[in-house]
Amino acid sequence: MRGTRITLAAVAEAAGVSKSVASYALNGRPGVSQERRTRIQRVAEELGYRADDSARSLARRRTGAVGLVITAPTGPLSSDHFGSGLVPGIVDHLTTSGVDLLVAFGQPSPDADALHRLTGRAAVDGLIVTDLLVDDPRRDLLDGGGLPWVPVFAAEEDGGVWVDAGHALDAMFEHVAAAGHRSVAVIAGPQQTRHHDAIGRQLQQAAGRASGVEVVRFRQVAAAAEIDFVAWRRSASCVVVTDDVLALDCRTEAERQGVSVPGQLSIIGFGDHWGRRAGRPDLATVGVDHRAAGVAAAQLLLHRLGHRTTDHDQPDSHVPAGSEPAGNAREGKVREGIAVAADRFVPGGSCGEAST
Repeated sequence: MRGTRITLAAVAEAAGVSKSVASYALNGRPGVSQERRTRIQRVAEELGYRADDSARSLARRRTGAVGLVITAPTGPLSSDHFGSGLVPGIVDHLTTSGVDLLVAFGQPSPDADALHRLTGRAAVDGLIVTDLLVDDPRRDLLDGGGLPWVPVFAAEEDGGVWVDAGHALDAMFEHVAAAGHRSVAVIAGPQQTRHHDAIGRQLQQAAGRASGVEVVRFRQVAAAAEIDFVAWRRSASCVVVTDDVLALDCRTEAERQGVSVPGQLSIIGFGDHWGRRAGRPDLATVGVDHRAAGVAAAQLLLHRLGHRTTDHDQPDSHVPAGSEPAGNAREGKVREGIAVAADRFVPGGSCGEAST
């Protein structure tokens, strides 16, 4: 394999372990047995693997600070993590635990500028990353860098903080069915995040549990103007949007096209975004406790850092007792994370009786 740069993924595959386990073994981090560490190091040497400097910079001395990488939006899904309560939740928990927070904003690009700004000078001990994409180009650096990290608003299998919307979506579909709706359409944004992908799957599952309600359309859009709401209302009387900001845009666009909301078409958002409450508080939505998600992310990262824990610091029962305090995955299975419940359906004037 001379002339070809050997990646951490190639070492992990050859050793039969995950990238995270390979990273812990090669960076001297805890959580891997000595026998397995030696075997992974031998495989890496045989393949000619050399960690790059940027990855090595992610595994240095303790600083007493952690980093928060906020994925900057490029479309209508402009989630405000400060106004929503996510960042205040992280800050409150870290402050109580005596840990500082550094924040960086960045696009999810392969060069991962925001990650390098936080880690290039060994400024942080671990990372919280918001809004991972389905195929996020930063994953290799995050998994191979040697620092514990926690994705927040991710999917269950990512081993971070994810939203369990099952009960709230069941309540939403009960409300939708009671209002006479039988056909529902789902709209998601263009830059599909792991979170929105997971919510879309949970919507499909909840629709399957609902009596008499069927999802008849699913579409990702870059803007609400891409949807012909006049045509859509012929097959669906209710539209569920996986983000409140985009739902507000859809409502405005539907009304611009001459489709009255909720008279001819009902629209429901997701997330209980603060902008909904400030701008159009009558938008029906599924509520998520963003502050609780922030607290959970801080808890989980401190746990993985081996931070001295008190009852205040202990992650909830979704994190198995005795699991190793490092990294994002354990050998043979996905590392468990913390589920934050979408705890309520918030009825609103944008969801009315099905039109006849």
